[in-house]
Amino acid sequence: MNDAIIAAYEALLHNAESNVFTVKKIIAAVKAADAKSVSVTVRRGDKEATFKYEACHLTQDCGSKYNAWNADAQGRRELERLFGRSDDDFFPHEIVRITYGRNTLYEAVENGKA
Repeated sequence: MNDAIIAAYEALLHNAESNVFTVKKIIAAVKAADAKSVSVTVRRGDKEATFKYEACHLTQDCGSKYNAWNADAQGRRELERLFGRSDDDFFPHEIVRITYGRNTLYEAVENGKA
């Protein structure tokens, strides 16, 4: 059992596209800003939404998804409109950008570009 856990952990460490690395980058970026809310841009397929989100929920491990209920009311409606009522939560890899004021705190790397 211990060998299986170690093998799974090693596989995670060598998968740079894992949500683990994305979440760690998001946590570090948002903690450094010391903000109450930030603007988050999410892209799923060809649909994109930008909304205000409570920063404290981005400074901790999300498990597998970020909860849409931590977005402002307008953002929740936009997520629901674009992705559907039961599918409005979003994954870390769907976050394209996080901004605070005019500063970009986090930007996803796409196809080798920052």
